[in-house]
Amino acid sequence: SLVPFGSALSVGGVDVGKAAEAVGKKLTTEPPVPSQKEELAKRLGGADRNILVTIDDIDRLQPDQQALMFNLLRIVSGLPRVYFLLLLHEPSIFQGLIASKAFENSDQAQAFMEKFIQFRHEMPPLDQEVLERHVLSKFEALSQKYERANERTHVNLDRFTIMYREGMRHHLVRPRLINRFFAEIDADLSSMPGELN
Repeated sequence: SLVPFGSALSVGGVDVGKAAEAVGKKLTTEPPVPSQKEELAKRLGGADRNILVTIDDIDRLQPDQQALMFNLLRIVSGLPRVYFLLLLHEPSIFQGLIASKAFENSDQAQAFMEKFIQFRHEMPPLDQEVLERHVLSKFEALSQKYERANERTHVNLDRFTIMYREGMRHHLVRPRLINRFFAEIDADLSSMPGELN
């Protein structure tokens, strides 16, 4: 069923769950998937251009949704002129697939993925100096926002830098985590009127 996967998503205000349910009902009256895939392969084979499908954040799905996504990819893999670019955190995917009961261990999950992943490119971790500059720029922007809003508010950048280097840097290891951290601080501070230190 496509519904459990789609019900967690909304695109442009459209309930994808309902759309997936409608597609599921339509599929029950359509020819079997293998014959549909064969027909689609014939049409794509005669196309004059390639199609690149980019899928991001698979590792942020629930384990069952991850397993469903990879099963769907397995079904459509091999179509002519269609290529998939998957952006994901591989260890999280392995944990999710194991949690979904689809596989017993990460070796089985990796073997499954390698069946249809033809080329892997691992992004190197961001340099610590780059991360620190990003953190401090976010902190400085946030402090300026609240200092402008209240002249009695004072933020000590040097003190924050020490706190970051002595402990926070071990947790704020990716830009997404950094952005989320400062967004949460901003939300909390906006609900605190008056002087801040």
